[in-house]
Amino acid sequence: MRKMRFGFTLALVLTFLTGCVGVDPKTGAYSVIVPMKTIDTKMQKEFPIERKIQYGKLGLSNPSVIGSATQKEKLAIKVDFKVSNFLFPAGIKGGINLTSGIRYDSKTKDLFLDNPMLEELTLENASFSKIVTPSMRKEIEKIIAEVVTHYPIYNLEDKGMAAGFVKNITIRENDVYLNLGL
Repeated sequence: MRKMRFGFTLALVLTFLTGCVGVDPKTGAYSVIVPMKTIDTKMQKEFPIERKIQYGKLGLSNPSVIGSATQKEKLAIKVDFKVSNFLFPAGIKGGINLTSGIRYDSKTKDLFLDNPMLEELTLENASFSKIVTPSMRKEIEKIIAEVVTHYPIYNLEDKGMAAGFVKNITIRENDVYLNLGL
């Protein structure tokens, strides 16, 4: 009973102080709810990204959060890419569909993509997903992770005190739920 009262009081205080706390309808946990459209807008501001990689230069552009993945607790993301090197100075263009989890950095109050996984690969508008070997897939995922996991996709700074109580993250349908707890 005492725990329930404390939890209710904490939620009430957080609601009044931040005005942004809701309830996760599936778990009943008090949550900061971040619409995927908001994450999509933030990602579009961070891109395009260009990085030198072992095989040349990788450019990522036009990110789009396309919803929650069929895999539990993952975002589905589409990104255009261009790889250029001495063999292909004009570059090879394509698209990548990824699924990715989200991690929270309590120091910076930022959300980041976590452990992106390659779902589909197209080169010059032709699908290559079926011919990508497991070792090629791991190498592509490693390169993508080196680039995209360092850029924040959302910041909780404006959420006030609630940002200090993020316990776990749930991804469903069109929203990301940052469940609060002690």
